[in-house]
Amino acid sequence: MEIRGRSRTLKINYRTSHQIRKRFYLLLGTEIADVDGDTEKRLGTISVFSEPEPLIAIAESAEEESRAVADWLTDLIGKDLKPHEISVFVRSANQIERATTAVETSGLQFTVLGDHVHTTEGHVSVGAMHLARD
Repeated sequence: MEIRGRSRTLKINYRTSHQIRKRFYLLLGTEIADVDGDTEKRLGTISVFSEPEPLIAIAESAEEESRAVADWLTDLIGKDLKPHEISVFVRSANQIERATTAVETSGLQFTVLGDHVHTTEGHVSVGAMHLARD
């Protein structure tokens, strides 16, 4: 069965903020090609909500990275967020230890999320990025 050409990109994004979408374009460009070589322009898509601009920082070492994330977590707690309202996501399961080290550095407790995504009251959730989709 031939199914190529039957899809289209939605132009209204309900899941990603305008600020995150702008960063996405900087990283991946405004045109994307699939495995068949067909290209699609991403311009013209709008997001229905805004959030603060994402903070991007480059650390010189793993220790500097952990300290920066720990400071960010401490700042969030200082703004009256509760630990269980905060999540730290990393690109893959191979980087979970980096995230847990950063949370430990902040002095907060954490729970590593599994495939069933059970959070724990009073604990920062740590998980691989694919768990953040919902």
